[in-house]
Amino acid sequence: SAEQKKQLLVQLDKEANASAKNETNSNEHYFAMLKRLTISGYFTSEIGATQALNYEAIPGKFEGCIAFKKGDKPWATN
Repeated sequence: SAEQKKQLLVQLDKEANASAKNETNSNEHYFAMLKRLTISGYFTSEIGATQALNYEAIPGKFEGCIAFKKGDKPWATN
């Protein structure tokens, strides 16, 4: 069921966080790696870069401080 899937993901996330806090463990937990790679894959895909992020293929001048309002999408190019 959906609730069982959610419980499994929450448990895996807890294990990954506990593993990250363990200073003797130098290997990244597989679930943390899977999350990181999934997020990276999404935001570097065409859909993630153009629909979830603001994107300018050829950016204009450098603006070190851009006004950000609640609800604005993050910028992919800044």
